[in-house]
Amino acid sequence: MPYNVTLTPGSGELPKEPTPEEFAALPHDDAGPTLVAAAWAMTAVASVFLVLRIACKFVSGRRPWWDDYILAASWACSVSSSRLPKVIDHHG
Repeated sequence: MPYNVTLTPGSGELPKEPTPEEFAALPHDDAGPTLVAAAWAMTAVASVFLVLRIACKFVSGRRPWWDDYILAASWACSVSSSRLPKVIDHHG
């Protein structure tokens, strides 16, 4: 039996709490795996571009400059923040 709440506007009544059976019948969408996959997919794309950038620098004989170090630091932050959705999904 789905949990339906109908209130009369201005009646001042609060909805009753659902029973455990009614609560179990409610839809429980889990977007956790999708969020984890999206975070790691974007990190993978960023990793490819960073590796290609550094490779081009070394192939052309140029040394990494300050912007490359900032990109590497931001990539490290991206990897660590991509780990967070998995931890959050695991702990609920």
